[in-house]
Amino acid sequence: MLGVDYKTAWRIKHKLVMAMQQSEHKQRLSGTIQVDDAYIGGRKRGGKRGRGAGKTPFVAAISMMNNKPFKAKLTRVASFKQRDIAAWGRQHCHPGAMVLSDGMPGFRGLQQADLQHTSIKTTGNTHAQDVVFRWVNTILGNVKRAIDGTYHAIRRSYTDRYLALFQFRFNHRFDLKAMIDKTIRLLIYTPPISAEHLFAEH
Repeated sequence: MLGVDYKTAWRIKHKLVMAMQQSEHKQRLSGTIQVDDAYIGGRKRGGKRGRGAGKTPFVAAISMMNNKPFKAKLTRVASFKQRDIAAWGRQHCHPGAMVLSDGMPGFRGLQQADLQHTSIKTTGNTHAQDVVFRWVNTILGNVKRAIDGTYHAIRRSYTDRYLALFQFRFNHRFDLKAMIDKTIRLLIYTPPISAEHLFAEH
């Protein structure tokens, strides 16, 4: 319908998503926030087995308003070590926000980011999983299904964009017409992007 080939259409898509990613990256979460650790992708051929083998780690977070999900943040991280989680907290959450996490040791790093952190162990505690972390678990399930159902392969260098696309759509879900207008404005003010930069490995 557009009269372009596949490569051109793929480039247009990535420019769209990159504009969304740059916009979402500036937003920070506040208030009460649920967080969880997750992986995306699959085991590399010949790689080690086990949880996270050959996959990309990311943090899923969602801020709450009136006990309902408000804003989401889906961000790739270098690892789930405390220093990387602390860096994530400083960059993506407002100081003083209240963050709820499970018992993963790395989330202790949130306290280093001037955040009020509460850890709730969920091993064997289905009530905590179903009630306390209901919304962040729902977001995780939805984003994984959306990405796995759309892309045949998940390249690590594109992971941030896949997550940002889902995040942008989720955070603008209350007004779909405004989301279209917002996207157009983003494209107008986004500087030109070369193909080398657009598809560079990172």
